[in-house]
Amino acid sequence: MAAGTGINAGAASRVLNRAYRQIGGLAGKRLAGVVLACYAFATDLVSGWHGMNFAMRGLLDEPAHVATALVILGALIRWRGTLPDPRFGLMMLTCSWAVDVDHLPAEFGSYVLTDGTPRPYTHALWVVIVLTVAWAAARFRAVRSGRLRPATAELILSGTAWGVAAHFVRDIATAPMAFWWPVTGMSAEVPYWCYVAALSCCIAIPPHRLRLLRPHKPVQVPEIAAAQQ
Repeated sequence: MAAGTGINAGAASRVLNRAYRQIGGLAGKRLAGVVLACYAFATDLVSGWHGMNFAMRGLLDEPAHVATALVILGALIRWRGTLPDPRFGLMMLTCSWAVDVDHLPAEFGSYVLTDGTPRPYTHALWVVIVLTVAWAAARFRAVRSGRLRPATAELILSGTAWGVAAHFVRDIATAPMAFWWPVTGMSAEVPYWCYVAALSCCIAIPPHRLRLLRPHKPVQVPEIAAAQQ
């Protein structure tokens, strides 16, 4: 039974890694970033999801969050010239929408996370700061132990921080949030054009040499290969 479980886990890991390489290869193209950004903008400007019930809002808003994270991941890929470790990338994409589970208590009648604030307390800058500090502590311990390659804990923490931050890039432009909680519970919101500008800046980052994470077999995105010729 244990052996079978291990085989299934290994197969699932390979499938996820393969899917991540394919998604990352597409996200690294600026044209894909334009399409993803337009999808997110159209969701906000056309669908009117703000006035819908919780389930419908989720069906429309969460894919737009993933699209936003993919635009940011694509910029990171082009900047680095390599596809980040799957543990980082998959955690980033997952957390770009999963952070919205903190809305569930309010939907079931409990305001334990939203008493006096427009969105849950965990929709605030302090979450990104805590995750970043935790990553820095894990990295410091790794360096002191002489380990150069990042450990799983570091990749998961950094991916989570990037995913939550990507979520807030969209959230703070689409509705008020208590961004500075617990310093203050006052609402914070930026004009929508700031969101458009942020994604546009990400898309504008020029291509760099891109290698998918396959041992000794660099793979280039066509757009990047053409730019190098």
